[in-house]
Amino acid sequence: MPPRNIQIIQAYSYYDREDLLPAVVDAIVNCGGWVLDRRDISEMTLGFQLEIELRGIFDLYAALLAAGVHMTRSGHRVLSGFCTCGRFVRKSQLGQILQLQLEISFLHEITPHWLLMAQPAHA
Repeated sequence: MPPRNIQIIQAYSYYDREDLLPAVVDAIVNCGGWVLDRRDISEMTLGFQLEIELRGIFDLYAALLAAGVHMTRSGHRVLSGFCTCGRFVRKSQLGQILQLQLEISFLHEITPHWLLMAQPAHA
């Protein structure tokens, strides 16, 4: 069997990693998907390799947004493309397994206090 084409979904969140991690795993599992691997890509980015049937992609998209995961433009493009595709395929094709790599970068909300603290001191 030829290797599967893994689609990369880039996203970000302002939530703490410890708070978001269970919500993301629950979103994947509750939509009929499964997490194959989870790893740190960098200090600020977490990666999930997952599989889900095409019929569950719309629910996954909504569940990730509800959990506090914000997609980049390319992430939205990948997920909306699958959602559109799912509307126009035969019912027999809705069971097709999609393999995705979800990469979530954790950002901290920039506040005025943070900006003041980050400014160099003037002598």
